[in-house]
Amino acid sequence: MKFLLDENVEYRIALFLKKQSHDVKAIAHDYPNALTDRTVLAIAAAEERILITNDRTDFRTLIFDHQLPHCGVIVMHLNTPDIAVKQERLFEAIDQYKDQLSQHYFVIMPIGTILQPPVEKRAR
Repeated sequence: MKFLLDENVEYRIALFLKKQSHDVKAIAHDYPNALTDRTVLAIAAAEERILITNDRTDFRTLIFDHQLPHCGVIVMHLNTPDIAVKQERLFEAIDQYKDQLSQHYFVIMPIGTILQPPVEKRAR
């Protein structure tokens, strides 16, 4: 799978995913500084990458309110500094939802993973 890590995600997550043979890029390492969330989402969509972020609100707004295209978003809403816990929870979500990751918005929380259905296009 192809992933893009937002600048607020620890690079150790990228290394963890790369060890599992995933194609991973990270905003903080592979792109210019100070990109807007809209630009990050556009990069992920253009490169057909699932975006991983810690940002609980901005990407949700871009996807659900502004209906911007995406190839899946995983929000890591885990309030722990323990990288092993983050890696384990991410691995579980990827394994459980591997066939749905590119179409949905996921939130990984301490109590489980929440899957939000795709946005239905509004009539204009």
